[in-house]
Amino acid sequence: MDNLQWLVENGGPSIKLNMMNEGLIDKNTYDAEKLADKLLQIEKVRTALTYFDKFKDYESMLPTPYKALAGYIHNCYEDCFEMFMPFFISLGFRKGVPVFDEKVEYMRDVYRYLVSVGKGGSGIVIMYMLKAGYFYDDMLDGLEGLDTIYNTAKQQCFDIYETDPAKIRYSKLPNEWKNGPILKDIHIDGELVVPTIYHITKIIYLYKYVKDAETKNKIDTVIEYVMHPEFQKLRGCLGYGWFYNKSYYACSGTLSLPLYEDNAFSRNSLELMSHSPYAVKTEWYQNCINYLEQYKTERGTYAFTDKTAYGSTFDIPRPATPTIVYDAFI
Repeated sequence: MDNLQWLVENGGPSIKLNMMNEGLIDKNTYDAEKLADKLLQIEKVRTALTYFDKFKDYESMLPTPYKALAGYIHNCYEDCFEMFMPFFISLGFRKGVPVFDEKVEYMRDVYRYLVSVGKGGSGIVIMYMLKAGYFYDDMLDGLEGLDTIYNTAKQQCFDIYETDPAKIRYSKLPNEWKNGPILKDIHIDGELVVPTIYHITKIIYLYKYVKDAETKNKIDTVIEYVMHPEFQKLRGCLGYGWFYNKSYYACSGTLSLPLYEDNAFSRNSLELMSHSPYAVKTEWYQNCINYLEQYKTERGTYAFTDKTAYGSTFDIPRPATPTIVYDAFI
């Protein structure tokens, strides 16, 4: 039996939705709405869908419980956008599923509002909307900050931490942070911002909508920079920085790729980079694909039993183009 056919016959609605999204099976083979309805029979999925509803009237929900609108977007609580939106994406919910389209439309309005008032969080909103297949022309405004991370990449800034004690505000640092890495101020709010995972994800997903070659080249330059071995020594951690001219905060993480400094094999970062035309042409990307071959079974499926290697304990066929990970047969 063909491996993909085997997966179609044995996979649940999430598997089928993801395969349709990746073009591995014809979108007319199944009714995406009916597949989504099956997933909504799961209580956790139904509950998570209600988390969108507070954004319908986003202005009236301030200031509690998360102090500001941005707190409902960028936070560690399960009902915050940054937590529940990836959950739906992993299940296969994308643009074109009516119940999902209706809910995501609330975030469209939130994005416009955040941009209009210059508040934080807009980049995270469009990052996940893009991942779910939603694009509007004004999202290209999210590239306005590209030049700052492009300048960092162009200048190959790898010496990013402050070593001059006179420039570190020790009285403002919590005791547990005083021995940690402190970014130079110029890499926080200056013209040489170090790209975080949010910057990188956003520009990778916006790439295919960009029309001019110059902007595409800038994005490719940033991707080349973050793939550099010196940058990868950070292993996703940027440390701490002086934000808003008032306090030190822990910085957002950045991109940590497999097959660099350790043996961990990050499935998420590989999936992300598979959407970058520059990255997929590199030797590193081919090495990652070759690495996965050790998990091939006699029947042609791939048994990713080592969670540190691929994050799955299921014996599953690998799609023709490995741009998506199937974690469960739900």
